Amino acid sequence: VKEEYVSYKESGFYNKASQESIYIYRIKSPTRNHTGLVACVDINEYLKGNIKKHENTLAATEQRQMYLMMNRKAIVKPVLLIYQKVKKLSELFAKHIEENDPYYTIHFEKENSTHLLWEVNDGNTIEKIQQLFEKKIPETYIADGHHRLVGAALLFTQAKEKKKGNPYKEILTAFFSKDQLEVINYNRIVDASGEITLT
Repeated sequence: VKEEYVSYKESGFYNKASQESIYIYRIKSPTRNHTGLVACVDINEYLKGNIKKHENTLAATEQRQMYLMMNRKAIVKPVLLIYQKVKKLSELFAKHIEENDPYYTIHFEKENSTHLLWEVNDGNTIEKIQQLFEKKIPETYIADGHHRLVGAALLFTQAKEKKKGNPYKEILTAFFSKDQLEVINYNRIVDASGEITLT
């Protein structure tokens, strides 16, 4: 999909959902479950500083992301945002999962993990989720996707100046509370066997 999304879309491989929804998202692995939410977010939340970054981005990579978004007319990988746990939100997710069958399930053999999505299209439930975010989660933090977010923000700003419909107003995101994340070591080895000159 990363390389062939446009071809897949043009072939009719994808079907548009009958109504707009948000999705409760669970990743099941042999050791634990990770439960979050997939939804689109207004890019202005990033521009206003409500979505916090923790690293600087590279201009060349920003440009690549902008090109990919313009070419695909889509974001094929959501930006990962984390937030402080809200008990009522976690309970709402658990209740919806218990009362409904998954909308979509796929198993990845290499990672030995199963990804499940529960569609949420009930207006009352969506409103409850939105209200909890508005009242309890004033800020989120980018765990993955800094360049995708900056690229989308740049495209949004450029399109805004043209004063036409802006296709970059929202960005696909996956929200997980901090307790749902598992941070794995990512170590680099520096080969210092050659001559090192200190200046």
